[in-house]
Amino acid sequence: MLPVSFYRFGMTCCVLLVLGLRIMRILTWNLAWATVTSAKGQEIIRRIEEVQPDVAILTEVTTPLVEALGGCAAYSSSDHGYGVKPLRRKVALWSRSPIVDVDSTGSPDLPPGRFVAARINGMRVLGVCIPWRDAHVRTGRKDASPWEEHSRYLEALHSLIKPLNSNTIVGGDFNQRNPRHRQPQDVFRALDKAFSHMTWVTSGEIGASGERAIDHIVATPEMDACFAGNVSSEYGATRLSDHFGLYCEINPVG
Repeated sequence: MLPVSFYRFGMTCCVLLVLGLRIMRILTWNLAWATVTSAKGQEIIRRIEEVQPDVAILTEVTTPLVEALGGCAAYSSSDHGYGVKPLRRKVALWSRSPIVDVDSTGSPDLPPGRFVAARINGMRVLGVCIPWRDAHVRTGRKDASPWEEHSRYLEALHSLIKPLNSNTIVGGDFNQRNPRHRQPQDVFRALDKAFSHMTWVTSGEIGASGERAIDHIVATPEMDACFAGNVSSEYGATRLSDHFGLYCEINPVG
């Protein structure tokens, strides 16, 4: 009889058949620059360890906190256009397994410092932090219009990932909700186009209170990715981050 792993989250339910391959858990979370020495940072580590991910795609991180998780890590480049702070990175990949073939550029057309890709357990994993709507509008270079940097990133990302049609995961801070909420229609169409050949794992009202996420995981269809749960950011009277964490289960084919 085939072993079956069964996961239920609210109205989300999926059955994954494991045919000689171990189901893997993928987490994404924006950590809001929490430091390893802070109470918030220690609680973030505890909550990540509680989820027991095999791979984590983390955004707005401090490198000592990521390294406190053990395992292996790879990072985006340090300069994302707002001045270099040596211990901060916009994107990190973390894994229990070795990380190889690391690429922190992706494409010269991508806004810098917001991308890292690598191969983990035979899968291609891409971590992204797509610029928010007002990137470089009133801060940074102050030379962009709303959604301009965001749209430029999506256009370059689409060209980069279009040939990746198997055994690929993209995750991180997408800075858009899916389905569309309040973002302009053309901006949402650019998001939809960028990932048109992939399966959305984190769309809809998936927060603990029915919120829609701006952090996402998408995967090529044959990976049988299934949303599995979220990680609360509530922390007493305050919050660990202004984002909640999300995780899914996949059936790697590599």
